[in-house]
Amino acid sequence: GIPGEDLPGSWSATELVGSGPFKIDRLESGRASLKAHDVYWAGRPFVDALQVEFQRSLRTQLADLETGRADVVELQPSDVRRVTERGLRVAATRAIDLLVLVFEPNRAESASEPARRLFAGTLDRPTIASVLLQGRADPARSLLPSWLSGYSAELVASTTPRPTRATVTALPAAQRTFTLRVDASDAVAHSIADRIAEDAREVGFTVTVQAPTGLAPRPDVRLVRVTLESTSPDRSLLQLGAEIGSRTLSIATTGPALTAGASLDTVVRFERGVLGEFALIPVIRV
Repeated sequence: GIPGEDLPGSWSATELVGSGPFKIDRLESGRASLKAHDVYWAGRPFVDALQVEFQRSLRTQLADLETGRADVVELQPSDVRRVTERGLRVAATRAIDLLVLVFEPNRAESASEPARRLFAGTLDRPTIASVLLQGRADPARSLLPSWLSGYSAELVASTTPRPTRATVTALPAAQRTFTLRVDASDAVAHSIADRIAEDAREVGFTVTVQAPTGLAPRPDVRLVRVTLESTSPDRSLLQLGAEIGSRTLSIATTGPALTAGASLDTVVRFERGVLGEFALIPVIRV
C-alpha cells in the first residue's frame, strides 16, 4: 500500500501495510495479529482479524486443528486421510521437496559403486508414494521433476532392478552394512527412512536408521530433504548442490562442474553423470 492522507482510513508511513486484504496489527514472539485492510483494492475482507502462530510442529498444528484452536494448518502427507475423513478440505503445492539419499565421501568411492547400485534397487518408490504418503507424493528417479527440467527421468537415470538376496550377500560385509541418518525433526523423512531400511533388509542389507538430536557416530548415507527452486534447471541443480554440499556433489560425478546459465544439454549430461555413480539416489517428491 501507499501512505496518503487523501485515502479513506489513511495510515502512517511508518506502518507495515502491504497490498493484501489484511495488514499487521501486532507482532509478538512467535505470533502475528492481522486485521482487515479497510482500503484493500479488491474490497474489505469479510473476516475482521487473523492470528498466525509460527514455529509450531506439524503434530501440534494437527492437535490445534482437531481441538478447534486453529482453522488452517500445515499437514504431513500421512495425516491427509485422517483429516479428509472429517470432511475438511486439503490443498497441496506442487511436489517440489525432493528427498534424496546422499552417500558420505567414504562410501561414495568408485569401489563401493556396486553396493550403492544394489541398494538403489531395493527402493520401492511407488509404495512409499501411494501407501506410506497416501498418494500425496511422486516417485523420484531424477533430481529434477520433468515439469521443471523439460526432460523425463529415463533420459538421465538408469533402471535398477530389485536385487536378489544372493547378490547382496555376495558383497563384503562392510559394503552391505549402512547407517542411514535422518533429521530427527522431520517425521515424514523418518518414516520414509524406516521403509527404505525395511526394504533393504529383506534382501540382505544391514541398515540402521539414525536420528540424532546431538552428536552421533558418522553415518554412511543421509536422507536429505531439498526444496527445489522452480526457476530453471541449472539454478535448481546448483541450489541442490549448495544444500547437500558442493564437495559431496563433486565426488558424486566425474564430469565437469555445473555453472549458472548452463545450457539444457549441459544440465542433462551433468545430472546423468551424478546419477550414474549412485552417490546420490533420488527417492520421492512431496
